[in-house]
Amino acid sequence: MQSVELPVQITVPGLLRAIAQLTPGDLNKLMAEATVLQKRLYSEEALLSAIYTRLPEQQMRRLRFLEAKLEAETITEQERTELLHLVEIAETADVKRAEALLALAEKRQTTVSELLNELHWETSGD
Repeated sequence: MQSVELPVQITVPGLLRAIAQLTPGDLNKLMAEATVLQKRLYSEEALLSAIYTRLPEQQMRRLRFLEAKLEAETITEQERTELLHLVEIAETADVKRAEALLALAEKRQTTVSELLNELHWETSGD
């Protein structure tokens, strides 16, 4: 790869000017390496975001309320439909969370249990 002259302080415009000096072949190499770096950085961030995503508190309260009504056998048909919808949303989030935990554990070459410990995750309530 060829050398390019960079200003002492690298700003985005300065970096782009330096990149503009690359040959097409070197630019392709740079883009490939930048893509790998971007995926690595954003991938873990996205996985952690999915792991920590929860239903909004208002939806959780409503879900618990409707579950209590179901248990007490006082739920209306409209509430039952709403409950099923909220359960579907919660289960979808749980699946995404589990997939993200597994993917991050694989990425870090560890087990899900060890990852949960590393994240200080309390499994008794989840």
